[in-house]
Amino acid sequence: MIGMTNLNMSEVEQIEKSLTYAKKKLAEIGERIKELELLEEDLLSVKA
Repeated sequence: MIGMTNLNMSEVEQIEKSLTYAKKKLAEIGERIKELELLEEDLLSVKA
């Protein structure tokens, strides 16, 4: 479980919420990886 526990949520709802959060974070990490790869390409092209 990520974040504060909501006592009004069932276990299934809490798991679904955690999965939604995890998917969002994975998408953000994927975007950051793309940005870093572009930066790496730029730096290597300047180096060459």
